[in-house]
Amino acid sequence: MRRGGSELELGRLRHATGDLEEAAESFARAIATFRAVGDQQGEAETRNGNAALVYAVEGPQPALACFRQALELALSAQSPVDEAAARAGSARCPGTLEQ
Repeated sequence: MRRGGSELELGRLRHATGDLEEAAESFARAIATFRAVGDQQGEAETRNGNAALVYAVEGPQPALACFRQALELALSAQSPVDEAAARAGSARCPGTLEQ
């Protein structure tokens, strides 16, 4: 597994089981690791997961900023899957990217 991948998966699992504080910490560690090794795709994927968590906890406006970060990274990494996830997530938020 690539560096940061286990923290990403742990963040997803914790989010799915309702352990939101621990999920946020796992996502933060994954983002830091992916950034440190220069893995933009991994960081984009993690930021999408974190954005979904932010949406659930804080609402759509804070989540929109997170989805925008994920989109920027996904475009830079040329990752169509992560780009689509970021666009889909941002479309659920007021003030979407398409406006």
